[in-house]
Order: sequence, then C-alpha cells, then structure tokens
Amino acid sequence: MKNILKYLPKAAACFFILLFAYAAISKTLDFENFQVQLAQSPLVSAYAGFISYSVIVIELIIAGLLLSERTRKIGLYLSLGMMVSFSIYIYLILNYSDFIPCSCGGILEKMSWNQHLLFNLGCVILCIISLYANNGLINHSRKSISFKIGLISIFSAGIVIFLFLASEHIIKKENNFIRRFPHHVIREDLSYDLKVNSYYFAGAVDDTVYLGNTTSPFLLTKIDEKLNSTKTTYINPNKKLKYSAPKITVSGQSFYLTDGYVPVIFRGLIHDPKGYAYQITSETPFFDQIKIIDSSTMVVRSQSSINSENILGLIKLSSPADIILKDDALEKQEDGIFDTDGQILYDDSEKSIYYFYYYKNEIVKFDTGLNRIGRQKTIAQNTSHTPEIHTLKDGTKKIGVPSLPSNQNMIAYNGLVLTESNLMGKFEQASQWRKNNIIDVYDLRKNEYWGSFYLPNPKKEKLHQMLIHKNHLYVLIGKKIVKYRIAQTLLDQFNQGKPKT
Repeated sequence: MKNILKYLPKAAACFFILLFAYAAISKTLDFENFQVQLAQSPLVSAYAGFISYSVIVIELIIAGLLLSERTRKIGLYLSLGMMVSFSIYIYLILNYSDFIPCSCGGILEKMSWNQHLLFNLGCVILCIISLYANNGLINHSRKSISFKIGLISIFSAGIVIFLFLASEHIIKKENNFIRRFPHHVIREDLSYDLKVNSYYFAGAVDDTVYLGNTTSPFLLTKIDEKLNSTKTTYINPNKKLKYSAPKITVSGQSFYLTDGYVPVIFRGLIHDPKGYAYQITSETPFFDQIKIIDSSTMVVRSQSSINSENILGLIKLSSPADIILKDDALEKQEDGIFDTDGQILYDDSEKSIYYFYYYKNEIVKFDTGLNRIGRQKTIAQNTSHTPEIHTLKDGTKKIGVPSLPSNQNMIAYNGLVLTESNLMGKFEQASQWRKNNIIDVYDLRKNEYWGSFYLPNPKKEKLHQMLIHKNHLYVLIGKKIVKYRIAQTLLDQFNQGKPKT
C-alpha cells in the first residue's frame, strides 16, 4: 500500500498531463467549433469568448506545472480546481438548465452528461488522494492540506456558479447578442406539396388547418392534420365590391373575409359548404393588418388621418360598431411610419396583444383594451438596421437605403413568441445559416429570451409563414406545408401558459 501511495502523485500527474494537454490541443485544433459549443451552453454562453481562451491557457499551464517535480503540487491543486469546476458545471447543466445541450467533443465525446459527471468526480477524488499522498512524502500537516483542498474547491465552485448566474442575467435580461440552441427542438413529421407558393395560414381548428391563397383570394382550403387530403370552399360575400387585398382568417367556428383597403369585414361559418359570408360592420376604418380577438372584437393597424403615422385600434361589433383608435400605442423614433413598422400578434391563451417591431429590438405587450402592460427586448441589437428615411419636397417619406428587418414571420402561442431572425449572432456558423432558418423564442410571461432553433431549409426557399396548433409547428416554405413535432423542452414552456385544472 505504501508503495502505491509513493508513486500515486507521479502517476496522477502523468494522467492529468495527458488529459489537459490533449484537451487543450483538441480545443485549439477545432477552436471555432469549441467557441460555438460554449456559445450554445445554457450556463456560460454570454462569456463564451473569454472562457474559450481562458480554459485552453489554464489547461496548458497546469500540464506544464505537472511536468516538474518542483511544481507538481501546485499543478495537482490547480487540477483539483479545474475538475471541481467542470463537475459543478455539469451538475448545473443537469439540474438547473432550461435544456441539456449535446455532450462536449474531444476525449470524452462518447460519454453522456451523467458519465461525464462521474468521470470528473473520479478525477476529483484522484486529486485529493494524490495531494494527501504527496503530503506524506514531504511531511506537511494533514490539517493544512485539508484547508487548501476545501478553499480551492469552494473557490472553483463559486466561480462557475457566479458565471452561471451572471450569464443568465446577461443573456436573458441585458440581451447580449449570443444565441443558445437547445438540442433537437423540432423534428420533421410530415410534408405536403401544395404545388404553388401563394398559400398563407388562415387558422386552425380541431384537426384541420385552413389556408388562404393570395392568387385565389376567395378560396378557403382545408387540409387535415395528417397532411394527406384537402378540401376547398369558395367564399361568397353577400356584397359584390371592388376588392383590393381580401384576406381570410379563421377563428373559432367562423371565418372572416377582410379587406382593409375597401374597407369591409364579412363573417361566415367554416362548416358552411356554400361559404356564405355576411358583412358585419357598416363603418370600418382603413387598415393594413387585422387580428380577430373574439366574435365581437378585432384589433387593427391603421394610419392617422392627421400625419399618416401607424396607429393601433379596436373594432367592437356593437350596434353601431364602436371604433377606438389609439394614437399613442406605437412609440415612434423618427417618422412614425417606417420606424414603427411591425406585426400585430394575438395570443388567445394569454388574452394578450403583441406588437413586434421590425426594425427595433422590442416586443410590446397590450391587454385586449390596447393598454400597454409590458415590453420585451429581443437579443438582436439592430439599431444600425433602422431604415434611412428621406422626406421629399412634397412631404412624402420614402426609405433611402433599403434595410432588412431583423425579425419577420412571427407567431404567438401560450405566452411565447417565435420569430424568424435575419441577424447572425456571435459564434454562429455561416454554414448553418446557408441551410437553415433561425427561429428565436421569447417567453413574454417571464420577459426573457428562451432560446433558438434551426428550421431546416437546405434549398433556401422562402419561409412564408408559421403556425402552431395542438403542439405541432406547421410552416409554409416554398411550395410545401411541413409539419414538425416539437420536443418536450419547448412543450414544457407552452404548458406553463396553460391554466391549471
């Protein structure tokens, strides 16, 4: 036994030299991927740049210290600190993370997270025994060794916990533009070739998804949830008008035919094979967006008759109809037209209206009376992407330098907002952007960024629209409708918004 203890410190030093040297070299050779993995970590993503360099340098320093007998003890103490840090990191991943990422690469690539934790704890025990054995060889007091071991362990654990708490605050509250990618959020289930790319989602009820068509505006297409059969209904409004941009929306058991440039609103029943639709308002403001709140209330985006700025309003189907326009709902920075451009969203489960700005990193939350009740900053800092506005001599305002909206194709569901982003974050690989669309997810109940996921798009076809129904994600991309299963990590977030029964 004494002979084993005699050679244990040297054997442990050799083991950690191989471990840390290999780890540092493998990280260096695949440094870009290492940074990406750290950036996707749910615990330290906000500090990925600093940590990626620090870990490699520290591992090489430890390996160097362990080579010399004179500095071996210091190397063993630092090895203990590193392995405690790694162990605490994995413990936090398994117990306090919103999601569990893929296993790390390198020498331990094939291990699960639980196996990683056991391996690291074994290394911690090896360090401690080696330090006590080395203590016997150089005649230091056990009490002194125990104090140093305890101090280093507490300090190392404290650093990781601090980085975890600080990173969570930065990435969720201060919006440092680093995305996190939970593992396998969606998986393709079914797809159906629609033959044309002019369809849009009108809504979904029970086991049916409803599609409108911009080139056949009075045609309502029904497709079952298995995506294997379609039926069409021709909408017959009770007034023949000169329509400009008619659009169909399905809500509950009704469909609505709206055209904000006439303006007019019709309503009919989705199960009526004749598709009869009847005008339900005699006075309607001009609008370019509309969302159905319920059978008697709608929210619209209109333009001020005074300065043509974007405004939000409510249409209440009383007798006569009550029209409430809110001039101060949208906050302008410059012109009130282009800088307030965005999209109205409605979340039925939360009874909340959202306005997602295209050119500002902000989502504004309203109640159904259009009273502002909250706001959420997005991770994409896009102040440089605000369009440049020029005012002509006749007062007309036009965009000078074209600007790409940072967010588009957005939906609200059970307290979450999902949006397609056009801005690449730190440590993201261009190759992923070439074959995927990036979807960012925000939790408006907690006012925080949840994470992002890749929506496969290898042919880089246009993503037209998204819809979530019965815990499945439907997308219209190119000429297809694709249905995705949603992983439990995201379903858990949806379920938090459901009322308890």
